Amino acid sequence: MSIFGFNQGYTDVKERISGVISFVSGAPLRPVKSDVDEYLSHWYKDNSRVYVAADHACWQDGDLTRKVNKRRFGTVIRSPHVGLATMMKEHAKDVKEWIVARSSGVDLHGDTTEDDKMT
Repeated sequence: MSIFGFNQGYTDVKERISGVISFVSGAPLRPVKSDVDEYLSHWYKDNSRVYVAADHACWQDGDLTRKVNKRRFGTVIRSPHVGLATMMKEHAKDVKEWIVARSSGVDLHGDTTEDDKMT
């Protein structure tokens, strides 16, 4: 999934997203950074869970392991499991609890559109 925003719209995106969950197996980890928003990597670290497979290349090298634990890669969690389907199944309870905890007090019915406001 990609989310694009420009100027003020971009700022609103961070306010509307309560968290990001990602599962990574064979693909390389991607840092989240911005030349425009110096706080984006801080926000990502505070608002993400990135589950990384036990056999991922980042765990094979000490330098890479230290690198992925920096804030721009998010809150990286080393899964004891391999394979996306297995990881998703095994971490489902933790993910659900994390989502519910972050959703407390949040309007889960979504925002209204300009058309909704007119009716």
